[in-house]
Amino acid sequence: MLEGERLVTVSAPLHQIPILVRAGSIIPFASPDIETLAADLAGTQYKTLDNGLIWRVFASSALSASKGSFTVYDGTKASTEQDSSRILVKGESSTIRHYEIVVNLEQPPREVLLAGKRLEKLDDSGYHADRTGWWFDPDAKTMNALFLASDFALEVTKH
Repeated sequence: MLEGERLVTVSAPLHQIPILVRAGSIIPFASPDIETLAADLAGTQYKTLDNGLIWRVFASSALSASKGSFTVYDGTKASTEQDSSRILVKGESSTIRHYEIVVNLEQPPREVLLAGKRLEKLDDSGYHADRTGWWFDPDAKTMNALFLASDFALEVTKH
């Protein structure tokens, strides 16, 4: 982690371009399976952008509270509120879609709630079946949650 408000030099090889993100931010991503954004030219040959969104939450340090938000082109919004014990991710959309929320955490969360209800902890087979629930990847140190919704409130309680 880098401290802000100073000049830094980072390595930037072409195969691994660095992205610097403010702690507490939330950023939308498209599925890595997408082969082209040119849906009108792709026909059925290539996987194109679907209705799903991946929101990547960059957790703030354990000592500071933070807020972040992002609005995408169609008006879909997501925001985060974080403190030392929890991360709250809220979303607003006029469209029901598949969401994947990815949060960087050092250890598995104590509890994951969607709209106040406990989400099921998934194993590898549940994740690959696109079931609703969450799992922790110890190698990537991320908690991932999958669900279908328009508006949502996902609360992750840290250990």
